[in-house]
Amino acid sequence: MESSIKKMNREDWADFINNLINNSTYEVIGVKAKGKRFIFAPLESADELRLDYDTTILPPKKYFLPQYENLLSFDLSKQSVNIEMKEEKRIIIGVHPYDIIALQQMDKVYFDTYIDRFYKIRRENTIIIGSNILNVSERSFATSMKAHTVTSGYDLMVTDIGSSIIIEIGTERGKKLMERYATNITDATEAEIKKIEEIVESIESKDRKLKVDKENIPNLLKRNYEHPIWRELSEKCLQCSSCTIVCPTCYCFDIRDEVSLDLQGKRIRTWDGCLLPDFTRIASGEVFRKDKTERFRHRFYRKGLYIPERYNFIACIGCGRCSIACIPDIADPFNVINKIAEDSEETRGEIIFEIPVTRGGEEETAYIPRNGIIRRIEKLTEFEKLFEIELEDSIDFNYQPGQFVEVSILGVGEAPISISSPPIKKGSFELVVRRVGNVTNKLHTLREGDKIGIRGPFGRG
Repeated sequence: MESSIKKMNREDWADFINNLINNSTYEVIGVKAKGKRFIFAPLESADELRLDYDTTILPPKKYFLPQYENLLSFDLSKQSVNIEMKEEKRIIIGVHPYDIIALQQMDKVYFDTYIDRFYKIRRENTIIIGSNILNVSERSFATSMKAHTVTSGYDLMVTDIGSSIIIEIGTERGKKLMERYATNITDATEAEIKKIEEIVESIESKDRKLKVDKENIPNLLKRNYEHPIWRELSEKCLQCSSCTIVCPTCYCFDIRDEVSLDLQGKRIRTWDGCLLPDFTRIASGEVFRKDKTERFRHRFYRKGLYIPERYNFIACIGCGRCSIACIPDIADPFNVINKIAEDSEETRGEIIFEIPVTRGGEEETAYIPRNGIIRRIEKLTEFEKLFEIELEDSIDFNYQPGQFVEVSILGVGEAPISISSPPIKKGSFELVVRRVGNVTNKLHTLREGDKIGIRGPFGRG
């Protein structure tokens, strides 16, 4: 039986990387030095690639969920909408196991119910070449989060053992990549495979250790909502959200419209973060988490309790990036969890954790809204109106009680509005809209026969 673990000498490995850069149809991304730190960036030669790095400033997530991206463009003078997405093909080299697990968690979020088209295409068009950890970051606690090693989620996994580069083939796509662009490939020996095991085992002795098992974190948080640490640390918080910006598992974003004087516009998606004061601001101006302590605590509870309850994984992989990025040094989950554990009775975990297996979403999220025609408007109060909407394409619109739609007005933006009519109503649906923000104020100025954009339905009902 052919072995899936191969090896190349260092010269042949460099030739392989240079061949990918110069002769493949892929953009080749790798880990490069930036001063005393490291970043994922396009490679110009194999000499730039660093497999001995500790951690990067930003995770590879930025290539799947960009910090700023154009979802669609529109022309208000013609009321036309268009999506122009570049389907770049990429190879990302040097992804550590914890970042691979983080991408698997992102897959769970963006593929689970409604498939995000942009994220899906980027994932499908990207080859992941992982790299076992050689140097452990001083802020890492990946072993405590069981994220220092991984058995799936990569096309190739490489380990620099000094004399050779050992390569484990993870997928057929990875195998074909090597067959086409690499030369002088041989099977790794048992001694060389043993060396990989020793490197992985050595990580544990160098990593920071949590004082509580990973599985116990949700219950620990449940029992310590009023712990004084939340107020104590949040008083030092700068509300800059650096911790969420560098996090490989944070997936929140904001969407807004930008319009130029020639009536050309675009709808953009940007990263957002729960530490920012305006994160929970709604159209009417209210902010649900005004207090800085509430926002600070929410970050830990979302990752350590709320997401585990929904997706069955803790949204922290112990990379330590948030700790490094935080100027007042208060964002480190390691220190927070250990402090709470010291002050608490031992707790038992109730949630069984594993790398999430993603099921296919039921439908793909479309960022181009469907045209909806306002068939009827009824004024209910000074601030509320009922709108009966009929979709122009006549395609069935099936929804459940409690679901909502995104109402889109080009040049103004989108707003989530709950569906007011029962599902038995066919041919149209109703929305009761209070005039409180930009979109709803504009909606209240429209007349019967005018058109709006509709996306959805969304939500679990």
